[in-house]
Amino acid sequence: MKILRLAHRDPLNPKAGGAELIIKEVGLRLAIEHYDLAILTGGWEGAKKKKFIAGLKSSVSGTCIPPFYSPHRIAQA
Repeated sequence: MKILRLAHRDPLNPKAGGAELIIKEVGLRLAIEHYDLAILTGGWEGAKKKKFIAGLKSSVSGTCIPPFYSPHRIAQA
């Protein structure tokens, strides 16, 4: 099963907090169970557009994605 997680900040963002840690930890546990998980997050200056975080695919889109950003608006970007 493929899963896309949306997050306000990337877990590697210097301003990342508890929510990003939970997203990363849950993602790692799902990966262990053989789910295909990707994370789409907002970026920051100097952030790489695509990377792997402990085996999880992570993509950065522009600047920080506001928490109320809808998947429909992301698809149009």
